[in-house]
Amino acid sequence: PRESEVIKNHKNRDVNVFFYNKTIQKGGKGDNEYANLWVQRTSLKIGICFPSNRRRAHVVDRSQVSLRPIVNAIEAVTLKTQELEGVAKSVKYAPPGDVDVNSLSMNLNGMIDAAVSGRY
Repeated sequence: PRESEVIKNHKNRDVNVFFYNKTIQKGGKGDNEYANLWVQRTSLKIGICFPSNRRRAHVVDRSQVSLRPIVNAIEAVTLKTQELEGVAKSVKYAPPGDVDVNSLSMNLNGMIDAAVSGRY
């Protein structure tokens, strides 16, 4: 296996905390609907660690946090930047010869198109 796959496997072992997000519209829609778009993050702690051969797990702890729109935006930009860095590294360190740049191109086009459509 490649080194990145080994690192991913190591990071995803012995996991027992999971979370999911749900968007909530607080206040009126107004001119900018994103200014009132909050995120409710629910964290679940389970009694066993993954990976596991069990089909179900008991939830030991549950907590909810409301994230302001600016915090949500910062997290989204940070995640997209990390994803883009990973794709760029895979292109940069690809073996010599024909390099597949489709994933990098699609990522960049998606980011640019979204910014142009949103007039930013």
